Amino acid sequence: MRSIRIILFSIFIYVSAENALGQINPLLGHFYASEQNGVVFLSWEIIAGSTCNGIQIFRSTDDLNYVQINDIPGICGNISFAQDYIFEDINAVKNKTNFYKLKLGTSGYSPVISVEIIDINTSGYQIRPNPVRENSKIYFTNETNSESLITIYDFKGAEVYTNRTQNNYFDIDGSLFNSGIYIFTISISENRSITTGKLVIH
Repeated sequence: MRSIRIILFSIFIYVSAENALGQINPLLGHFYASEQNGVVFLSWEIIAGSTCNGIQIFRSTDDLNYVQINDIPGICGNISFAQDYIFEDINAVKNKTNFYKLKLGTSGYSPVISVEIIDINTSGYQIRPNPVRENSKIYFTNETNSESLITIYDFKGAEVYTNRTQNNYFDIDGSLFNSGIYIFTISISENRSITTGKLVIH
């Protein structure tokens, strides 16, 4: 079965050019990120009148250890007008939060932005985080935003929870359950498809 990736961001996310220390990078006008079908799109602007010698793009999955994934050599920016850039990361890491930052020549780094990519595999669902604690989500395929029902059963088969949504995920509050193993079913009313899985709650 073909893997189906959930689009986490249908619109661009705006991150200002202010870093964690409260300092403004003098070159950046904005820095955007979005994700579609597992591809991360980065877009940024170098303000008019600013230039740098090369741009390097870095990615991390823990916001600590970064690897360089692309290099744009030569002079960046323009002295007369704002310069826009777009980069597509086709190798973003699935089922992880991908962190990105730019190195703008000798002007230092951009702020860090992040995108989480959820990949629905052949099981038909993805639980993040897993095991479930206080706040988790169960992602599933619901491309038509049909009304869907989740039913959770305890290990003895007794129904302990139900909820409905038209999104492609259910919010699960682990504090509502005792620790243990639970079985769930997700049914989509439009096509009557049923997905079955297991929840582990700590």
